[in-house]
Amino acid sequence: MSCKRLLFALLIATSLLLEVQQACEYLQSGTSTTFNIGYPGPIKELIWRRKSEMIFRMKGGKQVEGQVLEIIGGSLKLSNLTASHDGTYEGEAFGNDGKSHKSEKRTICVMDKVTKPKVLVNCTGPTLTCSGVTLSPTLTFTWQQNRKEVPGTARTLGPKLKQPSRYSCTAKNQVSKETSAEIEVDCRGNNPGQSLWTLPGFEFWTTVLILAGGGTLLLVLFVVIVVCICRRQRHELNLQREEEELRLANLTHCQQPHPPGHHSRQAPPPKGHPGQHGNMHSEDQPPALPKPRGHNRPRPRPPHPQGPPPGPGASAPTAQAQEGATPRKGPRPQRS
Repeated sequence: MSCKRLLFALLIATSLLLEVQQACEYLQSGTSTTFNIGYPGPIKELIWRRKSEMIFRMKGGKQVEGQVLEIIGGSLKLSNLTASHDGTYEGEAFGNDGKSHKSEKRTICVMDKVTKPKVLVNCTGPTLTCSGVTLSPTLTFTWQQNRKEVPGTARTLGPKLKQPSRYSCTAKNQVSKETSAEIEVDCRGNNPGQSLWTLPGFEFWTTVLILAGGGTLLLVLFVVIVVCICRRQRHELNLQREEEELRLANLTHCQQPHPPGHHSRQAPPPKGHPGQHGNMHSEDQPPALPKPRGHNRPRPRPPHPQGPPPGPGASAPTAQAQEGATPRKGPRPQRS
């Protein structure tokens, strides 16, 4: 490698190192700042760069390239600063004669405002912790005892604490600082600085969330157990009810009289033969035949036309008497 290339690489490294070591101007987020161009004459062409990259170019009074930015007389104004605006800014203006004029470089670092901290007490040590702030490498802490600053810049103070005493902490960065409320620390007995509802090592709202979550979980578990017990009891009652209904149905079926025709009707044994067939069922006996009417009941004799019949000693009637008798109407029924 030639000496020229080595020299060129050395110059580039030196420029990068100088840019890195450029003093950072810390600005609070949400604020605004203006980068002045520092060119008094009329501007024919204007260029703004951030981290050596062009972000805006204007020529002939009109923007031709880059982002939409707020330009006032050639100066660059940034409003509502955030961490995305961090970097080194440099402007370059060209006059009507074509000569270039560069502005001074400025490096900005945008940081958030420090939130108000609070002191947490742990009587195990005892130790004090400055909590409730967003930690960052540029954040520092200081402690006050009875409104007098004590040595130490750590976030935690202890374990040698003077008791009883009132303590507070201050959190600070390059753009702001906040001091906590003062609390009394006395771990020899009850500690008024630590709430009874605060778990050791946790903040108040963290403790509330933990307790609320545990209570909700226990409530859900209790409801599930109660529902399971109720369903089991209901299932057992349904089974018991079905068994009782089935037992009642069987009992009713056994006691119900048989409908007509279910069994063949038993005919009584014939009169006058009580012991002829013994215990023979009525289904094995032949049906009884109807008795003839002529053999059982004698036919009455017709009355005598002229009076009662003669006795055993009387004589038979004469033929004339028989001729004078009234003839019988209709044919005489035949004897069967």
